[in-house]
Amino acid sequence: GPLNICEVLRDRLPNCKLINIGSSEEYGLTALQGVALHEEDACLPQNPYALSKFAAGQLLMQMSQRY
Repeated sequence: GPLNICEVLRDRLPNCKLINIGSSEEYGLTALQGVALHEEDACLPQNPYALSKFAAGQLLMQMSQRY
């Protein structure tokens, strides 16, 4: 998954850039309010796909700040 990809890139291609594509599904219940979403809005994933996208984004954010 995302952690393995990050570790391989960090070790073998340290100057490589990784782009993570998110999904509006990550916002879950927040998206049901019928207004435009912003990155600052609360993420409330409601299904396994949404949760996995949210978790990947959080993991990659932590990795980018640490390395």
